Amino acid sequence: MPLNVYLRHMQQFGILLFLTSGHFIAPLVPACLITATVTALAVWFICRKYEEKKAAARYGTTKKKLEFLTYLTNELRTPVTLITTPLQKLAGNSYDERTEKELETMQQNAEKVLSILDKTMSVDKIDEDDKNMRFREIDLVKYVHNLLPIFKYEAKLGNVELGFHSDKDSIVAWLDRNRFDGVLITLIDTILKATPAGNKLDIAVADDGKSATIEFNCNGKIIASDCIPQLFELLQRSDSGAVTGTNIDLYLCKDIVNKHKGDITVKNYPGGHTCTIRLPLGNKHIPKDRLSDKNDKLDETWRLVKSSDSSYYSDDSEVPASGRKYSVIAIDEYPAICQYLQKMLSPLFNIATFTNPEEGLNSAISDTPDLVIAEVMMSNIDGISLVKRLKSNANTAHVPVLLLTALPGEEVRVQGLLTGADAIISKPFNEEELILTCNNLIMNRSRMASHIKEMQISKDTLLPIELQSNNDALMQRILEVINEHISDSSLNVETLAEAIGISRGHLHRKIKEITGSSPGEYIRAIRLNQAAQLLKGAKKNISQIAYSVGYGNPSVFSTAFKSFFGISAKEYQKRYADSDESLEAKTT
Repeated sequence: MPLNVYLRHMQQFGILLFLTSGHFIAPLVPACLITATVTALAVWFICRKYEEKKAAARYGTTKKKLEFLTYLTNELRTPVTLITTPLQKLAGNSYDERTEKELETMQQNAEKVLSILDKTMSVDKIDEDDKNMRFREIDLVKYVHNLLPIFKYEAKLGNVELGFHSDKDSIVAWLDRNRFDGVLITLIDTILKATPAGNKLDIAVADDGKSATIEFNCNGKIIASDCIPQLFELLQRSDSGAVTGTNIDLYLCKDIVNKHKGDITVKNYPGGHTCTIRLPLGNKHIPKDRLSDKNDKLDETWRLVKSSDSSYYSDDSEVPASGRKYSVIAIDEYPAICQYLQKMLSPLFNIATFTNPEEGLNSAISDTPDLVIAEVMMSNIDGISLVKRLKSNANTAHVPVLLLTALPGEEVRVQGLLTGADAIISKPFNEEELILTCNNLIMNRSRMASHIKEMQISKDTLLPIELQSNNDALMQRILEVINEHISDSSLNVETLAEAIGISRGHLHRKIKEITGSSPGEYIRAIRLNQAAQLLKGAKKNISQIAYSVGYGNPSVFSTAFKSFFGISAKEYQKRYADSDESLEAKTT
């Protein structure tokens, strides 16, 4: 007999002995009562410790297996990436029809392997400790309704009507918003892709007084009855028991719903099927230490972004004028998306939304916001064209642009980046990712402006000045020689050292020690700052300016200037022509 079965029988015997001894044995032999009690407690204690040890061993084994799987998957990503990247490069060339088909097949399967590896990385979430979950009150009606606009384009692309209704204006349930977002996005995306063109996906939110339900009614698609039981299983198996596929995404959905003490089911009806999520109302089923206040993960993101804003700026002069919020312009033809972005970003930014791309573009050019957000697919002006026009305009060339797209594949993303877009996010997007991306783009642009200001050398430092110490005297002589020969393209470290009368190595050490830059970098900084001074004031030919500061090739000068100041010489000249206003004044 197995040990665990034996111990379980002993435990039952001990409890039975304890319960009966008081009625039958104790009147005859009083000591039997004490003996039975001690025996029962001892057996119960031994059984409990055995079961706890066995459970801990199972958990430890499972955890090690998951850690190994995660490690192995991560190790496989590198060689697979080294396969997919050259394949993408080869696929861009022209070959005969047979070779192109073979490359296409190879690329598709390599991407499929990479996708499987990405999903496998999520397996470690299956064993995630639900003690980390934090539940807060969520209005399901508003929550689901506000999530749908990000699927509008995908539904339109697939010729599927996407509907929503609820018999009540508000139905409150307790959710871990951070985890439940993934459940709804995965289910809507999966069911939407499975809905045949010309049909409808209707989403309904309701409650019966005890539980709330979210129903996804898909017309035109009936699921085979033998497949329904396996939809939310981690592994799909054939009748023989062999594994035929995986359902990692749907399994994780079920796991998260179960951790909310709910369930998820799928049923067919004539002409379609329904997927139903059922969640208990109230919070009695949730441990008190997991109940959260109004501050969810998104609120934490806002606080993080706000704190990073305030901590980055050390004095009031560097904060946006009058302490105002940064300005954002969002452009999308769908009013619901604009409303969603308005609601999401308004706590942090001053946001203006436009459903007309032309109006949004004109507003961006005239108002010069700190960030522009635009959808790629728009009828009047698409997002790619909008980026081109913004980046080619002197007023908005420096403004970062964030593109949103629901289009699959990498071509759109690559095209957008080549055009000048600063970032691209796929729909459906994560709110935290969008907010942090917006903040990072604005802050990076601000840091660049600050860097330009710090690196710029004023007019006084370009002229000979009286200096006292040996180092100061040496730097004075270096500045004199550089300014005297600044138009000479042959001026380099060797000629500078020869003119000053010290060795090349000694010159390199002293300039590095005093300025933190190499001699070549220091000479280049002097040349480019002299060029910046010439670009201000009366309009001059950029090529002539390049020659006057020692650049024999205007193209090399343009590249160096943009790398140093962050904007092109032409843009710099347009911004500060006929004005004494410096780049420093512009960036504060």
